[in-house]
Amino acid sequence: MARKPIRLGIVGGGFGAYGIAAACRRSGAFDPVAIAVRDLAKAKAVAERSGISRILGDAQALIASPDIEAIAIAVPPPAQKALALAAFAAGKPVLAEKPLATDLATARRMAAAARAVPNMVDFLFPEIAAWRHAETMLAAGEIGAIRHVVVDWRSESHDVRNRISSWKTDPRLGGGALAHMASHAFHYLERFCGPVGTLHAHLSGLDEIPNSETAAFVALAFASGATANMTVSTSMPLAASHSVTFYGSDGSLELSAQGPDPVGFRLLVGRRSAGTIGEIAVPQLSPPLAAGEDPRCVPLAALLDRFAEWIGGGKAAGPTFADGARVQMLIDSAQSSNRSGTRVLI
Repeated sequence: MARKPIRLGIVGGGFGAYGIAAACRRSGAFDPVAIAVRDLAKAKAVAERSGISRILGDAQALIASPDIEAIAIAVPPPAQKALALAAFAAGKPVLAEKPLATDLATARRMAAAARAVPNMVDFLFPEIAAWRHAETMLAAGEIGAIRHVVVDWRSESHDVRNRISSWKTDPRLGGGALAHMASHAFHYLERFCGPVGTLHAHLSGLDEIPNSETAAFVALAFASGATANMTVSTSMPLAASHSVTFYGSDGSLELSAQGPDPVGFRLLVGRRSAGTIGEIAVPQLSPPLAAGEDPRCVPLAALLDRFAEWIGGGKAAGPTFADGARVQMLIDSAQSSNRSGTRVLI
């Protein structure tokens, strides 16, 4: 017998409305029944965007509502702590956004509070079909032992292009190229390559946007002996690309997305024996996008499916708040390296 969808309350009228609510409909495992927003003047627009008619102005009231079984939080990092702790205190599972917090102490407190309740963080790249296929190939040794990885992520964000100072550009608020963007890379690199042993980072911003951080350059060495270099920029005019290239002892494997679809990755593999690099066709695991549907809904729906299984009595599944705290440690270490100009031991 099919399990009844879990009644979900969403906090946040941005990605919560057009991303999480839409991913719930695609998944079918959750029924998004209510959404909380700070500005009730936007309630009508949020209702239209999300398809949810029950709009609240008080997030704590939504969390406390007895008919809400789980909470999804899609707000800036400084606001996540109080909401997540309130939900955990009420015994309710939580899906949160990345980065989990603005500092390691806060992230660790949130992870500790999450231990008794199902919890997840929206690190969605490993849920993409091409990434799943790549992970299987790497684990099977298709290109031999991983020696080096290159992450090249270029974009010009809306806020940077329009010279808007916001939390997304300010590292003190959990934004900036490192925390807002490269947090994803820290998570997926450790998933593929194991724990980071050392890192050396340089961070920079634009003078015309106060307190901004628009570029992160990070060199990493893993406990396995592999190395990586990461370039993440949010201030490159007309750029829209994200590639992750693995160089192994017997070949290379590249995940590459070009253009406006942030999750539209191709998978290319080259083996030393063949001497050429070619694209691998990857079966798509979900129905095609509906008109106007955010493409991130597809991998997020896959994550929601696993989250629902855990809530329904299944085994714990990541990425969890503990994973989010681990990423926060790497973010803090990169910020420390930037300040000191030296390599940091993790």
